[in-house]
Amino acid sequence: MTTCEGGMITTNNSELAERARLFRDHGQTEKYHHTILGYNYRMTEAQAAVGLVQLEKLDILNKRRIENAGLLTKGIEKISGLTPPHVNDDVKHVFYQYVMRVEENYPMERNTLAEHLREMGIDVAVHYPTPIYKQPLYKSLGYEKTICPVAEEACRHIISLPIHPSVTSKDTRYMLSVLKSIPRSR
Repeated sequence: MTTCEGGMITTNNSELAERARLFRDHGQTEKYHHTILGYNYRMTEAQAAVGLVQLEKLDILNKRRIENAGLLTKGIEKISGLTPPHVNDDVKHVFYQYVMRVEENYPMERNTLAEHLREMGIDVAVHYPTPIYKQPLYKSLGYEKTICPVAEEACRHIISLPIHPSVTSKDTRYMLSVLKSIPRSR
């Protein structure tokens, strides 16, 4: 869902709602009285109007993402070397991103696969190529000596397939056919 720029938080938790209000308005409880670190995340009335219209469509958009994810997962589960995202039975995942894992036994490593998929017209992404603690800001805060081997391993193997509501079932079948057609020569 979009509001042109920025986003929207909905909650039934009054404490969380108040913290969000503070955070988006420089941490102010009243004008020029800052009680927490905050930012200027106040949206314009036009952005709010767009957000309200989008909110009315949210269930339909989420349903489409969930359907797309179901088709992708069903197909990817049959492809050796690819691992679809896991979703617990008691969770409703709306798939803002569809992140799968390219395992060592897949015929192409992740970056080569991403390049190949792009050449085939599939708009893939590697959203998190570097663990957060290796980013310059966090290094400057003293996290450079942190060691998180699982995060580092995931960063080397994950790739995101398009999942947005405009993706059709024909598109998902095409993505799966390309993923299945990679020659087994690794």
